[in-house]
Amino acid sequence: MRELLEKIEARQVAARDQADQLREQIAFHRPHGARGGQTPYERLKQKTETQV
Repeated sequence: MRELLEKIEARQVAARDQADQLREQIAFHRPHGARGGQTPYERLKQKTETQV
């Protein structure tokens, strides 16, 4: 039973790592057509700089 729980935990950690990598890819590296080719981060940065 302990081995099964360890395998499940290892898979959960791996899935979390993959989700974090995907989230970073989408937010910081993947341009979005609706934002004029900007990444969400670039758009946010632009929007906050112009509002200050």
